Amino acid sequence: MNKKETSGMIKRAAILVLLVLTSACGTSHRMKAAEINAYMETGDYKSIIKKTTGTSIGEKIKTDKLDTLDSLNAGNALFFTEKYKTSINIFDNADIKIDDYFREAFIKSSAREAAAAINNASIFDYEPMVMDNIYLSSYKILSYLALNDTEGARIEVNKAYTKQQSAAEYFGKQIEKANNDAQSQLNDLDTKNQTLWNNNKDGAINKNFADLKKWSGYQDYMNPYTTYLSGLYFIISGQNRSDYENAATYMKRVAGMVPLNSFVIKDLIQAENLANFKPTGKEKNVWIIYENGMVADFEEIRIDIPAFLFSNNLSFISFSMPKPKLRSQAFQNIIINSDGSPGIKTEILADVDSMFIAEYNRKLPALIGRAAAQAITKAIMQYTAYNNDETGLAGLAATIYNLSTSPADIRSWHTLPKNVQIAKIKNNKSDTLNIYTSEMVFLEQIKVQPDRNTIVYIRIPSIMSKPVISVITL
Repeated sequence: MNKKETSGMIKRAAILVLLVLTSACGTSHRMKAAEINAYMETGDYKSIIKKTTGTSIGEKIKTDKLDTLDSLNAGNALFFTEKYKTSINIFDNADIKIDDYFREAFIKSSAREAAAAINNASIFDYEPMVMDNIYLSSYKILSYLALNDTEGARIEVNKAYTKQQSAAEYFGKQIEKANNDAQSQLNDLDTKNQTLWNNNKDGAINKNFADLKKWSGYQDYMNPYTTYLSGLYFIISGQNRSDYENAATYMKRVAGMVPLNSFVIKDLIQAENLANFKPTGKEKNVWIIYENGMVADFEEIRIDIPAFLFSNNLSFISFSMPKPKLRSQAFQNIIINSDGSPGIKTEILADVDSMFIAEYNRKLPALIGRAAAQAITKAIMQYTAYNNDETGLAGLAATIYNLSTSPADIRSWHTLPKNVQIAKIKNNKSDTLNIYTSEMVFLEQIKVQPDRNTIVYIRIPSIMSKPVISVITL
């Protein structure tokens, strides 16, 4: 074998090794996400459990071995299949991991960013959103209520309150730290590239992300759904005037976030009647909770920016960014018919898309600044390798490395809904409810116990999926 053939073999081996080592992790994340999305669209929740935990048998799930994102997706799927105890255990694991991440983020983020500057961010554990931390409490509150564990529900309500109170403060610090980290990476660039980026960054943001500006979320990163469930808990399980006053306080907060929801106003009135010991406060009701469609996830987009690579000649380099992509709803709303009545239609309680995109928007300046700095740094590494190695192997390796580490990290909590809707019906004598879609397509007839407070939970990810309909008698 001659020298040229040997060199060719080495080059091919270098390509193979580099591609396998640096792109396998990101590819596996994307394949898993695609499978989970497909299972959600058809309502195959048992397959999600197996995909994320390695087993479909709840007792055999090694909860502490699951990473954050698998815990979130598995906890959701177990909730959908009414495996409430296991769902709580797995969400507890997610809670611990998210809490650890938030507590250590300001200590470890610099090291993580330094490593991410030359690697694919997918090699690290999922970076949870503040929204994730609050939203998972919603499922835990409902699970405890389904198990008639009012004390567990009370503890989770208090935990959710603490999370929401600290969200704005934590997120403000997180954004400040992210901006500082991104600026630090930009400061490591030479003066020409720093100036060039500063002159072009607003144009890059406006060109690629202007369509996201309309999404504002809720004040101080509050989640009206979690807040509503906290108020509902006190209405249903309250023991004294203090509890009912708490119920009224929570419902006032929700009414401030979604002032057009008539059912929230009815709940607020009931909570105030309970607090004032009025008989009407003791009426029994059926609350319908409808989780509709699938929350936005991320798609990868390419952004081109100008840069100087050891030359006065202007070059253009590309880098990848995650960008929120809206997904479809299932049915616009749900209609509940009781005793031949005209039917009651669900109303929007929480726009989950808005929460997701609003949090992303706050992070965007830091995200794009960091990505631009990393792209320029990698391009300079590649240029240097090409011009300082006669064999061409180092340059080739740098090229492959740059390509294989450039994909954006597009992980997110895939199984959340696009929006949450509610309705409320007095539960007097009838024990039969008929559930229809907004197009008056019959879904299911359910039985509820008369004169008992009841929650009917409905989850429909897509028009192709079999609805999850769970009746929780309280």
